[in-house]
Amino acid sequence: MRIKEYILKRTIDSAITLICGYLLSFLIFVANTPFLKSSSTLVQLYLNMKSLFYGRLNNMIIELIGDRLYGTLLLLSLALPSSILIGLLLGTFIASKYNTNLDKVLTALLILLSSLPSWWLGFSLTYVFSYRIRLFPIHGYYDYVRWFRGVSFEEIPVFIYDILSHITIPVLAFTLNFTGFYYIIARSYIIEILKRDFINLAKAKGTSTLRVLFIHALRNGMPSILFTIAITPSMICTALTFLEITCSKPGLGWITYRFMVMHRENFEVLQALFCIFMTFNIILIFLLELVAFILDPRISNDEGKAYFTPTIREVLKCLIMLPRTIKFFSRYSWKNKVSFKGKIGICMLLAFIIMATIGSFLESNISNPCQPPSLIHPLGTDEWGRDVFIRLLKGTSTSLAEYLGAVSIALILGCYLGTLSGYYHGTFLSYFIDRLSDLSISMPLVIFVSVFPLNLSIPFLHPIILRSVILTGLGTWSITAKLVKSRILVIKQQGYVEAAKALGADDAHIASLHIFPEALRTGLSGIVFTAATAIGLQSGLDFIGYQRFTFSTIEEIKSAPIISWGNMIAYSTMYGRSISHMWWAIIPPALCMSLLVISTVWICDMIADIFSPYYYKSK
Repeated sequence: MRIKEYILKRTIDSAITLICGYLLSFLIFVANTPFLKSSSTLVQLYLNMKSLFYGRLNNMIIELIGDRLYGTLLLLSLALPSSILIGLLLGTFIASKYNTNLDKVLTALLILLSSLPSWWLGFSLTYVFSYRIRLFPIHGYYDYVRWFRGVSFEEIPVFIYDILSHITIPVLAFTLNFTGFYYIIARSYIIEILKRDFINLAKAKGTSTLRVLFIHALRNGMPSILFTIAITPSMICTALTFLEITCSKPGLGWITYRFMVMHRENFEVLQALFCIFMTFNIILIFLLELVAFILDPRISNDEGKAYFTPTIREVLKCLIMLPRTIKFFSRYSWKNKVSFKGKIGICMLLAFIIMATIGSFLESNISNPCQPPSLIHPLGTDEWGRDVFIRLLKGTSTSLAEYLGAVSIALILGCYLGTLSGYYHGTFLSYFIDRLSDLSISMPLVIFVSVFPLNLSIPFLHPIILRSVILTGLGTWSITAKLVKSRILVIKQQGYVEAAKALGADDAHIASLHIFPEALRTGLSGIVFTAATAIGLQSGLDFIGYQRFTFSTIEEIKSAPIISWGNMIAYSTMYGRSISHMWWAIIPPALCMSLLVISTVWICDMIADIFSPYYYKSK
């Protein structure tokens, strides 16, 4: 496919995704717009789009958001390239040191930083560099809009210094948080490329190690790396929103927070923010995929034709056959030696489950407020005299339920839809799933999870927790689906798949027993993205002052009906308190978040090794 044809096709696909996104914003926000409810659906759509793009409301939105857009673009333009560049360089270099002590230590450190929520890193860095060291200011942001309206020559140095001093902490927090993601992507691809024949040939010719890594290996892996980076826009928007709120920096994230707290009835502004974030994400995905295609035109997924025409019966059979895959491989999995990291991950997850079980039966007694840890109170007391350790146990049940439920939905839905999209590539079903996944990746999850009108209830689960589980899972499934599909498009061309078809195996049998087990390893490799997004989103919403409540209301943290790790930290930092004042109530919940993500990553790595066909060969 020529580049002009590819640009045209991707432009049409992006336009369709954008239109679907605008329709989704209408469905989300029209339920919260009283004056539209009395009209028909088409009239409601017309009036909603007219108020959004034309008239007095549009001028107000442009004036309100336009002044804040510069701050978000400045933060993004500095933080995103830095994290991608550092992650790619580190990942490429460490791939040559695979399985050494340096590889293990650096990988563990970067996974630890990536597992921490971005808002926690921003909060901690603000405390260290602004409160303790006083190296960077906390408030008093310079009016950067004056730069575009005219700044005198004498003010330029002061202007630049003030902007950089205020933007350094959120840029540093974003870079530390996202460098690990891009490091993992680059490292995994480069390790695979270094095993290929052309790399061995380059080494035999005496090519230097750095040239082999950065000219031969990184250059060949860059298209696949860029395609994988294209699954992170929703994570980027979530991190930017929380960092601007936590670090008190003016931008679109701060405006989102303002209209979700102080102007809850003004849903038109939130809808405009939803559309702006979504448009930016779609453009970013388009540019990344375009650059990847220019680097290697062979990787286009749009030239292949479908080998099969799916029917409803075949689609349902694939759904039924996937559990059979797990049952088939479970007969062999535990006969092999489970990795040490997998055992540690299982033990950590079991420890969290035990904590949640114990916490559901405990009640906190009121004691002296703000007491440090002691024998009576292992983690001290909070500002109202409640035992922090008991509250940590009770918060574990809420955070663990939300986290495991959302990650499970994302993995199950992503694996199934990714398998269908990859196996039936070239059909309308695959195209529909692709547009659905693009829409899911491009949505601003903070607004989607907070405002989406959903009210469900089941026994033994609080409606708030159920709502958070479903919406977070629906917002993160596309990460797994994209990874699974990219692997299936390669596996589908293998000889053993053609042999299975020649023997008369049906689509469901081939997809679930021959293709999906090998693609599962690739899908599980993206668990760090899904897990970090889920825990960061849920805890971040609690930290900044909300809990997901029934329908679209957003309750303040003082009236939050349940305890979670995020609102524990929020309680402890109210009224200007810092880490040094009540570290025993702030650090343990954040440490639990990080350990929960790491345990999930290690368990999924173990499962991926067990399901990989190469695992049996290596034993």
